[in-house]
Amino acid sequence: MEKMDAITKQTGNRMDAGGNMTPEKFIAFFRDKITLQFDANGKVILPTIVGGTVASEVAARVLQEISHNSELEDSLERQLPLKGPLV
Repeated sequence: MEKMDAITKQTGNRMDAGGNMTPEKFIAFFRDKITLQFDANGKVILPTIVGGTVASEVAARVLQEISHNSELEDSLERQLPLKGPLV
């Protein structure tokens, strides 16, 4: 984990919301920091999120919140060219 921590610090692909992750912060992070890849059908291949149990739970909660809120899903779709469901 220490090596992964050093790599994410160096690349800038590190997210620390200080325990206050919102869907809007999550969307902005992916829009601004992460280069998304797509499969042959044009569906986004979401990057792996590395973190402890708390980080994994927060990411799952935020993705669920986005997928159950049409306004957030629309915002995500406008900002990121996603195809298909998030989760």
